[in-house]
Amino acid sequence: MIYNIKNKILIFLIIFFSVIILSFTNVKSKGSVKEIIWHKGSKVYSLVVCEKEKDILEIAYADSRTIFSFRETLQVKLIQDKCAVFNPPLELKVQEILGDYIDYNKIRSTILAVSALDEDKILGYLIVAGRPATDKETTF
Repeated sequence: MIYNIKNKILIFLIIFFSVIILSFTNVKSKGSVKEIIWHKGSKVYSLVVCEKEKDILEIAYADSRTIFSFRETLQVKLIQDKCAVFNPPLELKVQEILGDYIDYNKIRSTILAVSALDEDKILGYLIVAGRPATDKETTF
């Protein structure tokens, strides 16, 4: 009987202190995340790069619909060798901002044309989270 009471007290104390510790944990809300703004010349790291603009636009369209259509379209493009996966990610430079949209998860995404850091020739196309800079933000 005493053994059973000690276990209950011990369990109560563990739960009590766990609640106290977790109540002081810093949790960031979605609204407090800093928005990413893309400019021509910005550096970006990417795991997936597509060779042609047409392919990335098809992926972006699927991404705006559902996660399932996004995954399916991306897998097809990878199988067809129209897009490539790089591990570790490539460090690239933004050459053009093609547009932006809201993805299936309600996150603003931007379609970019990118090049190697030391070149200006477009290497490929990719999608990143964030929004393009406005005209006001690009003029200094």
